[in-house]
Amino acid sequence: MDQRRAARREDRAPICPSCGVTALPGDAVGIDAAFACDNADCPAFGEPVGDDTAA
Repeated sequence: MDQRRAARREDRAPICPSCGVTALPGDAVGIDAAFACDNADCPAFGEPVGDDTAA
């Protein structure tokens, strides 16, 4: 993967692994995380999403 493509991927919001919907910024959802799932039909609704959530 070239550097431009890698940079574009880093700028994108992550995809929720439970429902496949693009996550919203955590501050827009009202949680203290970079991104969170905002799909009310998803079992991970309101949960942090992305690489920074790995423990």
